[in-house]
Amino acid sequence: MEIVYDLDKRKSYQDQVEVERQAQHAAKQEALAAAGAIKVSEDLQVLVAVATKGGGRVNEHFGHVTEFQIFQVSSTQALFVGHRRVDQYCQGGVGDDEQLPSVVRAINDCHAVLVAKIGACPKDELTAAGIEPVDQYVGEFIEKAALDWFNDYRARIASGAVNHQDRGDAQIRQGAFTSVAEAA
Repeated sequence: MEIVYDLDKRKSYQDQVEVERQAQHAAKQEALAAAGAIKVSEDLQVLVAVATKGGGRVNEHFGHVTEFQIFQVSSTQALFVGHRRVDQYCQGGVGDDEQLPSVVRAINDCHAVLVAKIGACPKDELTAAGIEPVDQYVGEFIEKAALDWFNDYRARIASGAVNHQDRGDAQIRQGAFTSVAEAA
């Protein structure tokens, strides 16, 4: 079996990847630079859920998510800390109201959820649970979007528009030991 190897195609692809990587790094640095102007506790950090279908961007509809990426965001970084599997809320263009509470509980320790698009019903449920649904960073790199949202959040805290509260731990974690009664 003969293997055909096209070095020019590989080099072209590597160049594209490097351009994308540099753009992502520059966007992240821009967001970090903006963080220094906001005077709020430097040790403040929150969790943010992100709806993505890949490429390092905020690019998935809330209803189509089967897994959220979770980032711990502070004034100095947006650090990927894990993922949360959830049942898909949207079934063929119609939201499944029975699935929505479990999706909200799975990310209830997050202060915000970054999505490409979200319907009115899930937006209301998330807001009622204290999770800010954010759809203004569609197509942006995840780290930049998370840092930009966090800078805005910190500015709202500094102005008194928002009172920061710790969110605790998620109520549902897939595969987690949840109670003694279930083990018996």
